Amino acid sequence: MGNMLRKIVQITLACAVSFVFYIVTALITAAIAGEALESLRIVTTLLSSIIYMCIFCLVLIYLFYIRKSKGEDMALKDFENGYPGMKGDIALLFRREIKVLVAFAVINAACWSIISIDRLIFSRRTVSAVLLLYAPLNVIGEALPSFANGILGYLVGTVLCFAIYLFALLLFRKRWYKKWNEPEEKRTV
Repeated sequence: MGNMLRKIVQITLACAVSFVFYIVTALITAAIAGEALESLRIVTTLLSSIIYMCIFCLVLIYLFYIRKSKGEDMALKDFENGYPGMKGDIALLFRREIKVLVAFAVINAACWSIISIDRLIFSRRTVSAVLLLYAPLNVIGEALPSFANGILGYLVGTVLCFAIYLFALLLFRKRWYKKWNEPEEKRTV
């Protein structure tokens, strides 16, 4: 339980750091899409949402693995017998990182519940506006049609954000492996 709480705190910190980017992209997207066709608005919202999720995932990987070199140490142990390939590594990462998926789902479920209750009571978001902090986990819902922006947006956001997180972590691990296995003369140049 303590480990899950620590993950949620780190996810919240990553959300707060990447929130600055969200504000900038939301302003730019609103300026571009404000007067544009509906299809252009959807495309710009979709692209900015995915970019925002990528930035969030990179910040999260930094907090989880890069800041204290925990990821390199873990990957070094995992790759003692060589790199298993992307397919083998993704299977290992999926099993190891399932707690992150659960944390994403718990946060999104709590956000959706609180926002739904807030809208039920006040007919709009009031108290739950502070949950905008967790936008990277569900911002993709803004690009979905209005009928699918409810719980489906949170579900899609959870799965897509986790997929981006896993893919980025996979790329970092592959890079670390290549770095360790480069010939000495290439490392010094």
